[in-house]
Amino acid sequence: MSDILVPMTEILLTPSQYLKEMNDSNIKSATFIPPRIGSNNYGYFKVTYKLPVLKKEHSNANFFEYD
Repeated sequence: MSDILVPMTEILLTPSQYLKEMNDSNIKSATFIPPRIGSNNYGYFKVTYKLPVLKKEHSNANFFEYD
């Protein structure tokens, strides 16, 4: 199966993914979404890009496969 790249202007990132992307000059804004009580994660960052970026398609439309 080939990887399908999809143009995205807004994505959700885990904190570790956000740290890898935070120096990108294409980021317009980032908003922290806190974890829900009892969840097994540390929350997410909703990142909005100035220009669309190509990311691998994921089964959950808001997330992407991080290289």
